[in-house]
Amino acid sequence: MLDIELVTHEQLDAEQAAARQDIREAVVFGTKGEDPTVEAMMAGIYAPSPVDAFDIAKGIVA
Repeated sequence: MLDIELVTHEQLDAEQAAARQDIREAVVFGTKGEDPTVEAMMAGIYAPSPVDAFDIAKGIVA
């Protein structure tokens, strides 16, 4: 992009600084909250399937 003059070094530096600031703000936001419960974490990573041998939600073997 620099070679074909679509952007300048200054524009790229500004974008990089903005991205770094966004990351800093996201980290601060993420570390301010309470830790999630195990149930809340599991809800986001597990989806029951008809082929499951074990029903996690009920704690029984299918």
